[in-house]
Amino acid sequence: MKAVQVQSFGDIDKLVVNDVEKPSITPTQVLIKVAYSGVNLADTYIRKGAFPGLPTPPFTLGMEGSGEYVGSV
Repeated sequence: MKAVQVQSFGDIDKLVVNDVEKPSITPTQVLIKVAYSGVNLADTYIRKGAFPGLPTPPFTLGMEGSGEYVGSV
């Protein structure tokens, strides 16, 4: 599957489309096939590295989305 990821902290040119593996889920999570996603102001700050404790790039952005239920554990 494909994901838009932060390659390194910075401007929009640091976003890349990468092939990623299907995520594994825990018993407290569900897997959703995203149909629509949104980008909010927090995503732009995260892309720029403005918050402490962020993951090390590359990582996938996104806090908003909707789609189809795929499964659970």
